[in-house]
Amino acid sequence: MFNLLRLHKSRRQTLTVKECPDAVADIQRFIELLRSPMPIEVPLACREQFPYASEATCLTKFDDASGAPEPTESHRAGYGSACVYGKDCYLIHGVWSDEEVALLHITVLEAVTTLMSLPSFKRVTPLVTHVLEFTDNTGAEWSFRRETPHAPLLQMVTQRRVQYLRDSDLFSRIERVTSAGNSWADDLSRQRVSQVVAEAEALDLTVHFLQPCPMLRDPSYLRTAAQAMGSA
Repeated sequence: MFNLLRLHKSRRQTLTVKECPDAVADIQRFIELLRSPMPIEVPLACREQFPYASEATCLTKFDDASGAPEPTESHRAGYGSACVYGKDCYLIHGVWSDEEVALLHITVLEAVTTLMSLPSFKRVTPLVTHVLEFTDNTGAEWSFRRETPHAPLLQMVTQRRVQYLRDSDLFSRIERVTSAGNSWADDLSRQRVSQVVAEAEALDLTVHFLQPCPMLRDPSYLRTAAQAMGSA
């Protein structure tokens, strides 16, 4: 079809399939799809604009994970997620076990954080159908955006994320944000919780603390896989 269209400078002209016989099969396939009782899907699915962040059907959240602290730092490695929905600010934070930090790469921890916060935020925002997610980790961002990571552990996290989105009928768009622009999640992952609460309350937001989804918070499947790869 595209070859046929490129033959004409103006696409408003009447196209003659005789000029490009191979296009006939494409056209016939589309006709059959349109006449079929099958639901309209790719490549004929409607393409709608992602809702604005201010709409009730869209949730915007920020996620971050911290690894082993530097010698000059005093925090414990942990995770943090934050979202503002209306006048409510929902926060999730916690620490990783020493075994998790030792076995799992920071990119995997970032991906797990992004995954496990999603069901908790969705539970308190039942109208949400679209989620705009921000992470400052490029590896986690592209693993979820393309859904084709090369690392085995990221493949496992991505598979669980895809399954959850599908089961929940949620649409997600993930973007990278700078660490400076991810300050609340960054502070939460380093247990600077009071600072985040103070800033949220200064914005006249009501703060709520949530627990991450227990099933997705448990990375035992990743620890087992990491140990198996380490001993192979």
